[in-house]
Order: sequence, then structure tokens, then C-alpha cells
Amino acid sequence: MKKSIVSITLTFIMLLSIITVLPKTLAQASGTELKIEDAVTGLTDINFTTNNPPPGGYFLVNISIYNVERLAAWQVNITWDPTLLEIENKAIQGDMYVPADNVFGSYADIVPPQITVSSAYLMVGIKSGAPFETTGINGSGRLCVVRFHVLKAPTKTEPLLTSPIHFVLAGEYPIRTKLVDPEAVEISFTPYDGTYNYQWLPPILPKPYLSVNPALIEKGKPTGPSIIGTPKALFQVDIIITDIVNDSMLTALQFAFKYPTDLFRLVPYSADLNASAGTFMNRSDWAPYGADFWTTYGGKTAAGIEKQYVFWSINPNTTTNEFDWGKFPDSTGLSPADRVICTFYFEATVQEESPWYQYVTGAFDIDYVFPSMPERMFLNANEEWIPAKPPVDGDYAIYGWVMGLMIDVYTQYPEPYGGQGLNATSDMFLPQATVVLHAKVTYNGDPVQNKPVAFQVFNEKGYVNFTKTAVTDENGVATVTFGIPWPCSGAEDNIFGIWTVVASTTVRERTA
Repeated sequence: MKKSIVSITLTFIMLLSIITVLPKTLAQASGTELKIEDAVTGLTDINFTTNNPPPGGYFLVNISIYNVERLAAWQVNITWDPTLLEIENKAIQGDMYVPADNVFGSYADIVPPQITVSSAYLMVGIKSGAPFETTGINGSGRLCVVRFHVLKAPTKTEPLLTSPIHFVLAGEYPIRTKLVDPEAVEISFTPYDGTYNYQWLPPILPKPYLSVNPALIEKGKPTGPSIIGTPKALFQVDIIITDIVNDSMLTALQFAFKYPTDLFRLVPYSADLNASAGTFMNRSDWAPYGADFWTTYGGKTAAGIEKQYVFWSINPNTTTNEFDWGKFPDSTGLSPADRVICTFYFEATVQEESPWYQYVTGAFDIDYVFPSMPERMFLNANEEWIPAKPPVDGDYAIYGWVMGLMIDVYTQYPEPYGGQGLNATSDMFLPQATVVLHAKVTYNGDPVQNKPVAFQVFNEKGYVNFTKTAVTDENGVATVTFGIPWPCSGAEDNIFGIWTVVASTTVRERTA
């Protein structure tokens, strides 16, 4: 199909003496250039892709001049493919406009354009009385700006849309591109057309990664008797997947999992598996023929670091031996519980008396099966390795045990924001807010019931200092409430700041 070309013409009419026919004499200007340029990059190639489309559906081009001498007027005619691009706003200073920093500056005289479907006329000249009216201007700068609106986007079946943005020159069209000096003598120049390219590219897929969930395992909190040898010593670590999408066509994955053994030990899931299989890889919508899961022990280093290998593989169609059902694992919109690859089970084996405390950064370390080839973690249906982000490891913390009488004071905010735990602080409260204080009383880890607890509340300014009492319930928790005051004067000075709560009670002649 032959494409028609829309023509835009920017013509100049001398305002002092209208010239109907410009003489053919050419003024010599060494190296004068006229360019159609991308307003962002300054290049004559104006390139976009479906992964980096024109912002807002349009783009700007500058029509710029370089190394001109004695320019007094210019006339530009450009063409492009109207099936791909259009100029919408045809008013003066609309989608085709002369910017404030144009070569004539504030002395540019602009006449409203006349734009039809195939042509447009814009008349611009030096205003009468301009300081350079009789000499013209020298140098480089912008003549005008054109805003093109994009009419069509490329597709997979039509991957490249391209159009020249072309200067019409002598012999091509009656109204051509020209430059003139104050004597109406044409100035010779070298034109540089622009080229608009809009290319379809495969979408940029997010890079998947594995991570430990939860990111931090905390044991011995809230503090109490030793958890070693009790059910409280047991915990589990999930390995979850994030940012895997259908178009990545995931069919298999592999990774190594490492952990120290000086504070806890692995509890094998079964005689054959050191971890349990998560549900993500074996969902019926993308694994209709099932999936295989297995783990392998990778040994233990001299430093006590153990390693496990984990493998998942989705089975192909048993008849065609292809992954031909069109659906692949996709984590989009799934909760962490639905993105579990596998689960490891552990038991804390070491805990000492408080204030002993251990924090191990990266205790649960997701690694590569082949450390020298980190790209080999996720495999797609074409037996290609999927680009991935580095895995995210998990930390481990364990608090020392505390025997005897203990009180934990906290507010109504959910853990950990209410200050639950040893030496923890609560989140802030607004003026006139209601504060609910809880004091959990335990003896050797067991709740103490029906015991009076005194709460002393004071702030660092000394303005607040009062006491309330309550009796512990069946869970060993005593509760009181009060409101944050807000006096008519001096509120900011007296109320803002840190408030302290001291709770006390006596059990078996021991006071805490």
C-alpha cells in the first residue's frame, strides 16, 4: 500500500517589504547545517521501543540550525508518514511552535499557522526595530519545535514502524526549505533529516529470586525458662519464590541451602527428604502432569556449615513430551504462603542464661548449586537459564533464658510494636489517645494469676507521675488504661517526649 505524505510548511514573509519571489543568488555560509533532532537526545534518529515508548504518546523534535551567518529569515517544509504520526493542535504556538530560546529570541514575529491535512504554513520573521534587523544573526540555535502524536504502536507481527521526517528541498515541492539573509539572498546549507523508529521488543520480564521466610527467626522471646528440649525450640524456614511470571516459562529450579550447626540442628522431614515440598511448583494449572521434588545432603564443612541441595522439575506432557498446555508458574498476586518452594525444619540446641544473646546474619543461606555459575538456578521450557536476582538470606536470633519472677510490660499495639519482650519500647501515641498497659507476670515461665500489679507512669519532664493498680487474670496479665493529657498551656513542652512505665509485683517473697 502506498503511503501518503503529509507536508508541514513553515514560511517566512518579510514584514517590512513582502517579497514574493526570492532571488536565486546564494549567500555563502561556511558549514551551515539544518537538522531535525530528537528534543531529548539531540540525535537525528528518534528511537522508541515497546519497553520504552513515547511518554504520554507523543514526542518533540527540534528543527535546529548550526553555524549560520546573517540569518534574517527561514522557511521550513517537512514531511512524514501520516499513518504513524500527526500534529493535533494546529493553533498558533500549539503542537508546532517557536520556543522562547529560538534564534531570534523575543524578536521573532509569529503569524498563526494555516494547517490542513496535507500542509501547514507558519510565517516567522524578525520584528521591525530589532537590533539585528539589518544584519541578521550568526551562530546556532533552535528555529522551532514540533510535537508529534503517535498514532500506531508496533506489534509482534509488525515489529518495526519507521518514518522519515524529511526536509523538502528544491525540486521536490513548490514550497521548499530555505534560509535567507537581510538582502533576501538564499543561504546554502546541508540538511539532516530525522528518522522516527518505533520497535516492538519482547517484554522485559522481572527477574525471579528465592528468599527465606520469615527473614528473621527469633527464639527465646518473650524471655522465660530455657526452651532447649521443649516444643518451643522447634521452628521452620520456608524458601519462597518471587517475581516469576508466566512468560518466563519456568519448568525447573535448583539451589543449595546452607546453615550453621552450632546453635541449632536440622530436623529431617522424612527418611528420604530433608525438607518438605511446597505447593507452588506442583499446582495443577501449570503442572497438570505433576512435578518431581527431591533433596540431597551436600555435606558439612570444618566450620560446621551444612549444605542441602533442592531440586524441582515440572513433568512435560506424557504423550508429546512437551510443555504444551500454555500455562507456567506465576507468582503474581500470590501470598508468601502460596509461593513456598520447600520448608526446612530446625531445633534450637543452644541457649544460655540472660543477658546472653546471639544474632547470626545470613544464618539461612540460599546459594547456587554451582557457585561459579550463578545463572543456573531457574530453567525454562526451552532449556534456557532464566536471568535471576540474587537470593535473599535469612537471619537467626536467640535470647538467653530467665528463671524466676518476670514482668513484661507492653501496650495495646500488636507485637512487636507494643514493646513486647525484654527491654523493648512501644510505638508512640498521639495527644489525647487512650493507652492500654499490659503487664504479663510469669514465674519460671508460667503465668501468675490473681496478683496485684502496680503501674507507675512518669515522663522525663516530671510533669506526669501517677500510679495505677490491677490484678492479673488467668493468663497472668494485668491491664490498666489512661489517656494522654493535653493541657491548655505548655502542652508541647510538658507532654511530648519519652514516658516510662514501671510495673511491680511480689511473688514468693520476690519482687520484680
